[in-house]
Amino acid sequence: MKYPFVATMRTMEDLYSDEFERQVFHESNSYAWVLGQIFVTGSCAAVSWLAPAGYWWLGLFPFIALMLVGTISGDWMRQRIPSPEMSSSYYKSIRGYLTVFVALAVLMVAPIAVKGLSPQLITDPEDTMSVMTGVVVGGLVGGIIAYFFTRWLSSFLRRKDQQRLEENTED
Repeated sequence: MKYPFVATMRTMEDLYSDEFERQVFHESNSYAWVLGQIFVTGSCAAVSWLAPAGYWWLGLFPFIALMLVGTISGDWMRQRIPSPEMSSSYYKSIRGYLTVFVALAVLMVAPIAVKGLSPQLITDPEDTMSVMTGVVVGGLVGGIIAYFFTRWLSSFLRRKDQQRLEENTED
């Protein structure tokens, strides 16, 4: 797969005179990525609340773009190094970030309960609450499953990536 703007990244790296400066540059970009996730999710929540009734879903578009960028970035990285392995210490270290991120994500879909799903689709408030209950329960169950499944998946993907990269090196 061809990745756009990689040459721009290389040009940016060339602005720095030594490895330490390049490392700090990449750490700064990692920090910006984490802050970007929080700010975009917060903006999505604001748009969801400010949009007219039935149009809360407009707030999802920037979030979808953010997830797409994360997927492309992760794919680019996995072409060069194995996926990181998520340990329990990793989850402990990002607990505060996850709390803020999940709270903002909940705020992003909460307008369903207050404003309704869509005036054209559902007119009965009871149906809207049923949908909202499903969203909340599904989100909680999905989050719990993901918490435990992610550790196994990260180990599996790392082994698979290492094997693939070793095979590519041998060729």
